[in-house]
Amino acid sequence: MRLFPPSLEIGEEEGFSKEKDIFGRAGIGSSLLNVVCRVSDPLVIAIDSEWGTGKTTFLKMWAGELRKQRIPVVFFDAFEHDYVDDAFTAIAGEIISLAKERRELNEDAAKQFVASSFGAAKILLRSTAKIGVKLATAGALDAADFGKAASDIAKELSDLEDKYIGELLTTQKQEKQAIQAFRDALEALPALLSPQKGADQEQPNKPLVVIVDELDRCRPLFALQILERMKHFFTVPGVHFVLGTHLGQLRNSVSAVYGPGIESSKYLQKFIGLTLHLTEGETQPHRRTSAIYIDHLMTLMLPEQRQNRLFEYTRHYLHHLAHRSRLSLREIEKIVSGLAVSLAYRPKNAYCPDGILVGLCVLKVVSPDLYIRAKAGGQIFSSILEPLALGIDPDERNQHEVEHFYKIWRYYTDRDIAYDNPEYHGFGERLWEVNLDRWDIVPFVAHNFVDRLIVS
Repeated sequence: MRLFPPSLEIGEEEGFSKEKDIFGRAGIGSSLLNVVCRVSDPLVIAIDSEWGTGKTTFLKMWAGELRKQRIPVVFFDAFEHDYVDDAFTAIAGEIISLAKERRELNEDAAKQFVASSFGAAKILLRSTAKIGVKLATAGALDAADFGKAASDIAKELSDLEDKYIGELLTTQKQEKQAIQAFRDALEALPALLSPQKGADQEQPNKPLVVIVDELDRCRPLFALQILERMKHFFTVPGVHFVLGTHLGQLRNSVSAVYGPGIESSKYLQKFIGLTLHLTEGETQPHRRTSAIYIDHLMTLMLPEQRQNRLFEYTRHYLHHLAHRSRLSLREIEKIVSGLAVSLAYRPKNAYCPDGILVGLCVLKVVSPDLYIRAKAGGQIFSSILEPLALGIDPDERNQHEVEHFYKIWRYYTDRDIAYDNPEYHGFGERLWEVNLDRWDIVPFVAHNFVDRLIVS
Protein backbone atom coordinates (compact mmCIF):
# COMPACT_ATOMS: atom_id res chain seq x y z
CA MET A 1 0.00 0.00 0.00
CA ARG A 2 1.17 3.51 -0.82
CA LEU A 3 0.19 6.33 1.53
CA PHE A 4 0.92 9.03 -1.04
CA PRO A 5 1.14 8.95 -4.84
CA PRO A 6 4.66 9.20 -6.24
CA SER A 7 5.74 12.45 -7.88
CA LEU A 8 5.29 12.34 -11.63
CA GLU A 9 8.70 12.81 -13.22
CA ILE A 10 8.55 13.82 -16.88
CA GLY A 11 11.69 13.64 -19.00
CA GLU A 12 12.87 16.58 -21.08
CA GLU A 13 11.83 14.87 -24.32
CA GLU A 14 9.34 12.35 -22.99
CA GLY A 15 6.22 14.09 -24.24
CA PHE A 16 2.80 12.44 -23.93
CA SER A 17 3.89 8.90 -23.05
CA LYS A 18 1.16 6.28 -22.74
CA GLU A 19 2.18 5.47 -19.18
CA LYS A 20 1.90 9.04 -17.90
CA ASP A 21 -0.70 10.69 -20.13
CA ILE A 22 -3.51 9.06 -18.17
CA PHE A 23 -6.04 11.70 -19.25
CA GLY A 24 -5.37 11.22 -22.95
CA ARG A 25 -4.43 14.83 -23.64
CA ALA A 26 -1.95 14.04 -26.41
CA GLY A 27 -4.52 15.09 -29.02
CA ILE A 28 -4.89 18.51 -27.43
CA GLY A 29 -1.12 18.85 -27.37
CA SER A 30 -0.86 17.90 -31.05
CA SER A 31 -3.42 20.52 -32.06
CA LEU A 32 -1.64 23.17 -30.01
CA LEU A 33 1.68 22.25 -31.60
CA ASN A 34 0.18 22.67 -35.09
CA VAL A 35 -1.03 26.15 -34.20
CA VAL A 36 2.32 27.46 -32.96
CA CYS A 37 4.17 25.94 -35.94
CA ARG A 38 1.84 27.28 -38.63
CA VAL A 39 1.32 30.82 -37.37
CA SER A 40 4.25 33.20 -37.81
CA ASP A 41 2.60 36.18 -36.13
CA PRO A 42 3.38 36.33 -32.40
CA LEU A 43 0.82 34.46 -30.34
CA VAL A 44 -0.13 34.51 -26.69
CA ILE A 45 -2.20 31.43 -25.83
CA ALA A 46 -3.73 30.90 -22.41
CA ILE A 47 -4.24 27.35 -21.12
CA ASP A 48 -7.08 28.07 -18.72
CA SER A 49 -8.00 25.73 -15.90
CA GLU A 50 -8.50 25.88 -12.14
CA TRP A 51 -5.79 25.02 -9.65
CA GLY A 52 -5.05 21.34 -9.28
CA THR A 53 -6.43 20.22 -12.65
CA GLY A 54 -3.21 19.07 -14.30
CA LYS A 55 -2.09 22.20 -16.20
CA THR A 56 1.56 21.88 -15.21
CA THR A 57 1.71 18.20 -16.14
CA PHE A 58 0.10 18.95 -19.50
CA LEU A 59 2.51 21.80 -20.22
CA LYS A 60 5.59 19.75 -19.25
CA MET A 61 4.49 16.92 -21.53
CA TRP A 62 3.78 19.39 -24.32
CA ALA A 63 7.21 20.96 -23.85
CA GLY A 64 8.67 17.48 -24.31
CA GLU A 65 6.79 17.11 -27.60
CA LEU A 66 8.21 20.45 -28.76
CA ARG A 67 11.75 19.35 -27.92
CA LYS A 68 11.27 16.08 -29.79
CA GLN A 69 10.38 18.19 -32.85
CA ARG A 70 13.53 20.26 -32.26
CA ILE A 71 11.42 23.33 -31.55
CA PRO A 72 13.25 25.65 -29.13
CA VAL A 73 11.24 25.97 -25.93
CA VAL A 74 11.69 27.81 -22.64
CA PHE A 75 9.75 26.56 -19.60
CA PHE A 76 9.39 29.47 -17.19
CA ASP A 77 7.85 28.90 -13.74
CA ALA A 78 6.51 32.34 -12.90
CA PHE A 79 5.82 31.46 -9.26
CA GLU A 80 9.46 30.46 -8.69
CA HIS A 81 10.66 33.79 -10.09
CA ASP A 82 8.25 36.27 -8.54
CA TYR A 83 10.91 37.42 -6.04
CA VAL A 84 12.69 39.16 -8.95
CA ASP A 85 12.13 42.91 -9.18
CA ASP A 86 11.36 42.90 -12.89
CA ALA A 87 9.92 40.08 -15.00
CA PHE A 88 11.94 41.05 -18.08
CA THR A 89 15.27 40.03 -16.58
CA ALA A 90 13.99 36.63 -15.52
CA ILE A 91 12.40 35.74 -18.88
CA ALA A 92 15.32 37.10 -20.91
CA GLY A 93 17.69 35.14 -18.68
CA GLU A 94 15.88 31.88 -19.45
CA ILE A 95 16.06 32.58 -23.19
CA ILE A 96 19.80 33.30 -22.88
CA SER A 97 20.27 29.99 -21.04
CA LEU A 98 18.53 28.18 -23.91
CA ALA A 99 20.75 29.97 -26.43
CA LYS A 100 23.87 28.89 -24.56
CA GLU A 101 22.71 25.26 -24.55
CA ARG A 102 22.46 25.20 -28.34
CA ARG A 103 26.06 24.58 -29.36
CA GLU A 104 25.28 25.14 -33.02
CA LEU A 105 24.15 28.70 -32.33
CA ASN A 106 26.28 31.42 -33.92
CA GLU A 107 28.40 32.85 -31.08
CA ASP A 108 28.34 36.41 -32.41
CA ALA A 109 24.56 36.28 -32.75
CA ALA A 110 24.28 34.96 -29.19
CA LYS A 111 26.41 37.77 -27.85
CA GLN A 112 24.35 40.29 -29.81
CA PHE A 113 21.17 39.01 -28.19
CA VAL A 114 22.75 39.09 -24.74
CA ALA A 115 24.02 42.63 -25.25
CA SER A 116 20.62 43.81 -26.46
CA SER A 117 19.01 42.12 -23.44
CA PHE A 118 21.25 44.09 -21.13
CA GLY A 119 20.49 47.26 -23.04
CA ALA A 120 16.75 46.78 -22.57
CA ALA A 121 17.24 45.74 -18.94
CA LYS A 122 19.15 48.96 -18.19
CA ILE A 123 16.10 51.01 -19.13
CA LEU A 124 13.91 49.06 -16.73
CA LEU A 125 16.51 49.11 -13.97
CA ARG A 126 16.95 52.86 -14.26
CA SER A 127 13.20 53.39 -14.14
CA THR A 128 12.87 51.40 -10.93
CA ALA A 129 16.01 52.93 -9.39
CA LYS A 130 16.51 50.01 -7.01
CA ILE A 131 20.03 48.98 -6.14
CA GLY A 132 18.78 45.57 -5.03
CA VAL A 133 17.88 44.65 -8.59
CA LYS A 134 21.57 44.31 -9.42
CA LEU A 135 22.02 40.91 -7.79
CA ALA A 136 18.75 39.46 -9.08
CA THR A 137 19.56 40.65 -12.59
CA ALA A 138 23.06 39.26 -12.62
CA GLY A 139 21.69 35.87 -11.53
CA ALA A 140 18.83 35.84 -14.00
CA LEU A 141 20.93 36.85 -17.00
CA ASP A 142 23.85 34.56 -16.14
CA ALA A 143 26.21 37.53 -16.21
CA ALA A 144 29.27 35.49 -15.29
CA ASP A 145 29.88 34.90 -19.00
CA PHE A 146 29.21 38.52 -19.92
CA GLY A 147 31.11 40.36 -17.20
CA LYS A 148 31.49 43.67 -18.94
CA ALA A 149 27.77 44.16 -19.50
CA ALA A 150 27.00 43.19 -15.90
CA SER A 151 29.69 45.57 -14.69
CA ASP A 152 28.11 48.43 -16.64
CA ILE A 153 24.74 47.82 -14.99
CA ALA A 154 26.26 47.54 -11.53
CA LYS A 155 28.18 50.80 -12.00
CA GLU A 156 25.13 52.72 -13.20
CA LEU A 157 23.04 51.41 -10.31
CA SER A 158 25.71 52.33 -7.76
CA ASP A 159 25.89 55.84 -9.16
CA LEU A 160 22.18 56.26 -8.41
CA GLU A 161 23.02 56.52 -4.73
CA ASP A 162 24.57 59.91 -5.39
CA LYS A 163 21.84 61.25 -7.65
CA TYR A 164 18.28 62.28 -7.00
CA ILE A 165 15.64 59.79 -8.13
CA GLY A 166 13.99 62.03 -10.69
CA GLU A 167 17.15 62.67 -12.72
CA LEU A 168 16.79 61.75 -16.37
CA LEU A 169 19.48 59.16 -17.13
CA THR A 170 18.50 58.27 -20.71
CA THR A 171 16.69 60.08 -23.45
CA GLN A 172 13.50 58.80 -24.96
CA LYS A 173 15.31 58.22 -28.25
CA GLN A 174 17.94 56.05 -26.59
CA GLU A 175 15.27 54.02 -24.87
CA LYS A 176 13.44 53.35 -28.14
CA GLN A 177 16.68 52.35 -29.84
CA ALA A 178 17.58 49.93 -27.05
CA ILE A 179 14.13 48.31 -27.10
CA GLN A 180 14.16 48.00 -30.89
CA ALA A 181 17.64 46.48 -30.80
CA PHE A 182 16.38 43.86 -28.37
CA ARG A 183 13.36 43.07 -30.55
CA ASP A 184 15.54 42.76 -33.65
CA ALA A 185 17.90 40.37 -31.88
CA LEU A 186 14.97 38.35 -30.48
CA GLU A 187 13.32 38.10 -33.89
CA ALA A 188 16.53 36.63 -35.33
CA LEU A 189 16.86 34.13 -32.50
CA PRO A 190 14.30 31.44 -33.52
CA ALA A 191 16.07 30.85 -36.84
CA LEU A 192 19.40 30.55 -35.03
CA LEU A 193 17.98 28.19 -32.39
CA SER A 194 16.39 25.90 -34.99
CA PRO A 195 18.47 22.98 -36.31
CA GLN A 196 20.90 23.99 -39.05
CA LYS A 197 19.62 23.39 -42.58
CA GLY A 198 21.52 21.01 -44.80
CA ALA A 199 22.76 22.08 -48.18
CA ASP A 200 20.30 19.81 -49.97
CA GLN A 201 17.18 20.47 -47.88
CA GLU A 202 14.92 23.33 -47.07
CA GLN A 203 13.39 23.53 -43.63
CA PRO A 204 11.07 26.26 -42.43
CA ASN A 205 12.31 28.17 -39.43
CA LYS A 206 10.76 26.88 -36.23
CA PRO A 207 9.29 29.22 -33.65
CA LEU A 208 10.63 29.96 -30.20
CA VAL A 209 8.00 28.94 -27.66
CA VAL A 210 8.06 30.39 -24.14
CA ILE A 211 5.82 28.49 -21.72
CA VAL A 212 4.92 30.53 -18.65
CA ASP A 213 3.43 28.32 -15.95
CA GLU A 214 1.84 29.15 -12.57
CA LEU A 215 0.98 32.68 -13.64
CA ASP A 216 -2.07 32.72 -11.38
CA ARG A 217 -0.02 31.87 -8.28
CA CYS A 218 2.33 34.88 -8.53
CA ARG A 219 2.12 38.15 -6.72
CA PRO A 220 -0.55 40.11 -8.65
CA LEU A 221 1.90 42.85 -9.61
CA PHE A 222 4.49 40.37 -10.92
CA ALA A 223 1.86 38.44 -12.92
CA LEU A 224 0.70 41.61 -14.69
CA GLN A 225 4.28 42.71 -15.17
CA ILE A 226 4.92 39.49 -17.11
CA LEU A 227 2.00 40.26 -19.42
CA GLU A 228 3.10 43.83 -19.96
CA ARG A 229 6.74 42.90 -20.59
CA MET A 230 5.58 40.29 -23.09
CA LYS A 231 3.55 42.91 -24.91
CA HIS A 232 6.18 45.66 -24.99
CA PHE A 233 9.42 43.69 -25.35
CA PHE A 234 8.78 40.17 -26.63
CA THR A 235 6.13 40.68 -29.30
CA VAL A 236 8.06 39.72 -32.43
CA PRO A 237 7.35 37.28 -35.29
CA GLY A 238 8.26 33.69 -34.56
CA VAL A 239 8.07 33.99 -30.77
CA HIS A 240 5.00 32.55 -29.06
CA PHE A 241 3.97 32.58 -25.39
CA VAL A 242 1.80 29.86 -23.87
CA LEU A 243 0.46 30.70 -20.41
CA GLY A 244 -0.66 28.15 -17.84
CA THR A 245 -3.13 29.98 -15.62
CA HIS A 246 -6.58 30.15 -14.10
CA LEU A 247 -8.05 33.18 -15.83
CA GLY A 248 -10.52 33.76 -13.01
CA GLN A 249 -7.65 34.21 -10.56
CA LEU A 250 -5.73 36.31 -13.07
CA ARG A 251 -8.72 38.64 -13.35
CA ASN A 252 -8.61 38.98 -9.57
CA SER A 253 -4.96 39.99 -9.87
CA VAL A 254 -5.90 42.73 -12.33
CA SER A 255 -8.50 44.07 -9.90
CA ALA A 256 -6.05 43.86 -7.00
CA VAL A 257 -3.49 46.01 -8.84
CA TYR A 258 -5.71 48.45 -10.73
CA GLY A 259 -8.77 48.53 -8.49
CA PRO A 260 -12.22 46.92 -8.69
CA GLY A 261 -13.43 49.50 -11.21
CA ILE A 262 -11.31 48.11 -14.04
CA GLU A 263 -12.86 45.69 -16.54
CA SER A 264 -10.38 42.90 -15.94
CA SER A 265 -11.57 40.70 -18.82
CA LYS A 266 -11.03 43.47 -21.35
CA TYR A 267 -7.64 44.23 -19.84
CA LEU A 268 -6.52 40.62 -20.34
CA GLN A 269 -7.83 40.61 -23.91
CA LYS A 270 -5.09 43.11 -24.77
CA PHE A 271 -2.48 40.45 -24.07
CA ILE A 272 -4.10 37.06 -24.73
CA GLY A 273 -5.00 36.16 -28.29
CA LEU A 274 -6.27 32.58 -27.91
CA THR A 275 -7.64 30.65 -24.95
CA LEU A 276 -7.75 26.88 -24.54
CA HIS A 277 -9.94 25.72 -21.67
CA LEU A 278 -8.44 22.59 -20.16
CA THR A 279 -11.72 21.65 -18.51
CA GLU A 280 -13.94 18.59 -18.28
CA GLY A 281 -15.85 18.05 -21.51
CA GLU A 282 -16.60 14.34 -21.38
CA THR A 283 -20.22 13.28 -20.81
CA GLN A 284 -19.60 9.55 -20.32
CA PRO A 285 -19.04 9.11 -16.57
CA HIS A 286 -16.22 6.55 -16.78
CA ARG A 287 -14.25 8.72 -19.23
CA ARG A 288 -14.29 11.90 -17.17
CA THR A 289 -10.91 13.19 -16.06
CA SER A 290 -11.87 12.90 -12.40
CA ALA A 291 -13.05 9.28 -12.77
CA ILE A 292 -9.85 8.30 -14.61
CA TYR A 293 -7.73 9.86 -11.87
CA ILE A 294 -9.71 8.21 -9.07
CA ASP A 295 -9.29 4.79 -10.69
CA HIS A 296 -5.59 5.44 -11.26
CA LEU A 297 -4.93 6.51 -7.65
CA MET A 298 -6.98 3.75 -6.03
CA THR A 299 -5.32 1.06 -8.13
CA LEU A 300 -1.91 2.52 -7.29
CA MET A 301 -2.45 3.20 -3.60
CA LEU A 302 -5.00 0.58 -2.51
CA PRO A 303 -4.08 -2.53 -4.51
CA GLU A 304 -4.80 -4.97 -1.66
CA GLN A 305 -8.34 -3.58 -1.36
CA ARG A 306 -9.29 -4.35 -4.97
CA GLN A 307 -11.04 -7.61 -4.04
CA ASN A 308 -12.97 -5.98 -1.20
CA ARG A 309 -16.40 -4.43 -1.37
CA LEU A 310 -14.88 -1.22 0.01
CA PHE A 311 -12.89 -0.65 -3.19
CA GLU A 312 -15.82 -0.70 -5.62
CA TYR A 313 -18.20 1.16 -3.30
CA THR A 314 -15.64 3.87 -2.72
CA ARG A 315 -14.66 4.12 -6.38
CA HIS A 316 -18.23 4.64 -7.58
CA TYR A 317 -19.07 7.02 -4.75
CA LEU A 318 -15.97 9.15 -5.43
CA HIS A 319 -16.84 9.24 -9.15
CA HIS A 320 -20.16 10.77 -8.16
CA LEU A 321 -18.70 13.14 -5.59
CA ALA A 322 -15.89 14.43 -7.83
CA HIS A 323 -18.28 15.15 -10.69
CA ARG A 324 -21.07 16.74 -8.67
CA SER A 325 -18.77 18.74 -6.38
CA ARG A 326 -16.25 19.57 -9.14
CA LEU A 327 -13.31 18.35 -7.10
CA SER A 328 -9.87 19.26 -8.35
CA LEU A 329 -7.33 16.52 -9.03
CA ARG A 330 -5.40 17.78 -6.02
CA GLU A 331 -8.46 17.37 -3.76
CA ILE A 332 -9.03 13.86 -5.11
CA GLU A 333 -5.40 13.02 -4.38
CA LYS A 334 -5.71 14.24 -0.78
CA ILE A 335 -8.91 12.24 -0.21
CA VAL A 336 -7.42 8.98 -1.51
CA SER A 337 -4.19 9.61 0.45
CA GLY A 338 -6.23 10.16 3.62
CA LEU A 339 -8.13 6.95 2.99
CA ALA A 340 -4.88 5.03 2.44
CA VAL A 341 -3.47 6.35 5.72
CA SER A 342 -6.68 5.51 7.61
CA LEU A 343 -6.80 1.97 6.25
CA ALA A 344 -3.14 1.48 7.17
CA TYR A 345 -4.02 2.22 10.82
CA ARG A 346 -7.25 0.19 10.89
CA PRO A 347 -6.75 -3.25 12.46
CA LYS A 348 -8.26 -6.16 10.63
CA ASN A 349 -11.90 -6.78 11.58
CA ALA A 350 -12.07 -3.54 13.61
CA TYR A 351 -15.54 -2.05 13.94
CA CYS A 352 -15.38 0.82 11.45
CA PRO A 353 -18.21 1.28 8.94
CA ASP A 354 -16.62 1.79 5.52
CA GLY A 355 -19.03 4.54 4.45
CA ILE A 356 -18.29 6.57 7.58
CA LEU A 357 -14.53 6.18 7.13
CA VAL A 358 -14.65 7.30 3.49
CA GLY A 359 -17.03 10.17 4.24
CA LEU A 360 -14.79 11.49 7.02
CA CYS A 361 -11.77 11.40 4.69
CA VAL A 362 -13.82 13.47 2.24
CA LEU A 363 -15.00 15.98 4.86
CA LYS A 364 -11.46 16.48 6.11
CA VAL A 365 -10.51 17.78 2.65
CA VAL A 366 -13.61 19.54 1.33
CA SER A 367 -15.04 20.92 4.59
CA PRO A 368 -12.52 20.93 7.49
CA ASP A 369 -14.83 22.88 9.81
CA LEU A 370 -17.61 20.36 9.34
CA TYR A 371 -15.14 17.54 9.90
CA ILE A 372 -14.31 19.02 13.32
CA ARG A 373 -18.04 19.18 14.11
CA ALA A 374 -18.47 15.57 13.01
CA LYS A 375 -15.54 14.53 15.17
CA ALA A 376 -17.19 16.23 18.16
CA GLY A 377 -20.44 14.31 17.61
CA GLY A 378 -23.97 15.63 17.52
CA GLN A 379 -26.78 16.01 15.00
CA ILE A 380 -24.96 16.74 11.73
CA PHE A 381 -26.95 14.77 9.14
CA SER A 382 -28.53 17.76 7.39
CA SER A 383 -25.17 19.54 7.29
CA ILE A 384 -23.22 16.77 5.57
CA LEU A 385 -25.61 16.18 2.63
CA GLU A 386 -24.17 18.91 0.42
CA PRO A 387 -20.40 18.49 1.05
CA LEU A 388 -20.72 14.71 0.66
CA ALA A 389 -22.97 15.20 -2.42
CA LEU A 390 -25.57 12.87 -0.88
CA GLY A 391 -28.51 15.12 -1.65
CA ILE A 392 -27.82 15.17 -5.41
CA ASP A 393 -29.14 12.60 -7.87
CA PRO A 394 -26.29 10.32 -8.97
CA ASP A 395 -25.61 8.88 -12.40
CA GLU A 396 -27.30 5.55 -12.96
CA ARG A 397 -24.03 3.60 -12.76
CA ASN A 398 -23.25 5.10 -9.31
CA GLN A 399 -26.79 5.14 -7.88
CA HIS A 400 -26.58 2.02 -5.70
CA GLU A 401 -23.33 3.10 -3.99
CA VAL A 402 -24.48 6.69 -3.40
CA GLU A 403 -27.75 5.47 -1.88
CA HIS A 404 -25.79 3.17 0.41
CA PHE A 405 -23.58 6.06 1.59
CA TYR A 406 -26.69 8.17 2.18
CA LYS A 407 -28.33 5.49 4.31
CA ILE A 408 -25.25 4.71 6.39
CA TRP A 409 -24.64 8.38 7.20
CA ARG A 410 -28.30 8.86 8.06
CA TYR A 411 -28.31 5.83 10.34
CA TYR A 412 -25.27 6.97 12.32
CA THR A 413 -26.00 10.73 12.46
CA ASP A 414 -29.81 11.18 12.36
CA ARG A 415 -31.33 10.46 15.76
CA ASP A 416 -34.83 10.54 14.31
CA ILE A 417 -34.25 7.13 12.72
CA ALA A 418 -35.44 4.35 15.01
CA TYR A 419 -33.12 1.48 15.88
CA ASP A 420 -35.62 -1.06 14.60
CA ASN A 421 -36.42 0.72 11.33
CA PRO A 422 -36.60 -2.16 8.82
CA GLU A 423 -35.01 -0.03 6.09
CA TYR A 424 -31.76 -0.02 8.09
CA HIS A 425 -31.80 -3.66 9.13
CA GLY A 426 -28.31 -4.98 9.87
CA PHE A 427 -26.58 -1.59 9.96
CA GLY A 428 -25.68 -1.68 13.66
CA GLU A 429 -25.28 -5.40 14.26
CA ARG A 430 -21.75 -5.07 15.65
CA LEU A 431 -22.24 -1.97 17.82
CA TRP A 432 -21.90 -4.15 20.92
CA GLU A 433 -18.21 -4.65 20.10
CA VAL A 434 -17.38 -1.02 20.90
CA ASN A 435 -20.08 -0.51 23.55
CA LEU A 436 -21.22 2.78 21.96
CA ASP A 437 -24.45 4.31 20.79
CA ARG A 438 -24.73 4.54 17.02
CA TRP A 439 -24.37 8.36 16.96
CA ASP A 440 -21.02 7.98 18.74
CA ILE A 441 -19.58 6.01 15.82
CA VAL A 442 -18.62 9.03 13.68
CA PRO A 443 -16.44 10.56 16.46
CA PHE A 444 -15.10 7.07 17.23
CA VAL A 445 -13.98 6.46 13.63
CA ALA A 446 -12.53 9.98 13.34
CA HIS A 447 -10.47 9.67 16.53
CA ASN A 448 -9.33 6.07 16.15
CA PHE A 449 -8.70 5.73 12.42
CA VAL A 450 -8.79 8.98 10.43
CA ASP A 451 -6.75 11.06 12.90
CA ARG A 452 -4.74 8.30 14.50
CA LEU A 453 -1.04 8.67 13.66
CA ILE A 454 0.46 6.01 15.95
CA VAL A 455 -0.46 2.33 15.87
CA SER A 456 -0.67 0.84 19.35
